[in-house]
Amino acid sequence: LPELKLLCGADFLQTFQTPNLWKKEHIQEIVEQFGLVCISRAGSDPAQYINESELLTKFQHNIFLVKEWVQNEISSTQIRYALRRGLSVKYLIPDSVIAYIAYHNIYTEESERKNEDVNVAVRKIANLLKPDKEILQNGDHMIIKTLSTFRNYIMEFDVGKEFEEDLAGVDDRKCMLQNIFESVKSTV
Repeated sequence: LPELKLLCGADFLQTFQTPNLWKKEHIQEIVEQFGLVCISRAGSDPAQYINESELLTKFQHNIFLVKEWVQNEISSTQIRYALRRGLSVKYLIPDSVIAYIAYHNIYTEESERKNEDVNVAVRKIANLLKPDKEILQNGDHMIIKTLSTFRNYIMEFDVGKEFEEDLAGVDDRKCMLQNIFESVKSTV
């Protein structure tokens, strides 16, 4: 059976150690339910990153390390950079990949603007990681928290009162909302 694994470079694997970037449960979900294939580059030591993390060590059976036997310092970031500027990447990636990129209009300046600096792998993982929702009520005061690895969003309001919702964490809009509920009754 085919398996879905996250293919990443050692630099991406190292981001699991960056404070406040990843939630522990999200890292666990990735390595436990899907697994990783990590390609090392000169100067990186993914085995060390794994050994320094209790969580990654626990699931190291589902993390596959691939050592480049031909040292190639060309990164996917550099490939995307070249493509956005219309430069040739022939001999850097297979012709079939170049054709696919051209056919689907991927990594152009326009498509990159739409993606807002979020790469394809991160978007796919984000879709797999459902955000945590927390709803708190204190009388007529409500707090709704949406917490995820990639973005945290908190909305507070009093029932029945107009309030301004700042969506800077979502899409940089400000909205004025009127809550139509007369009162909030807990059914729990």
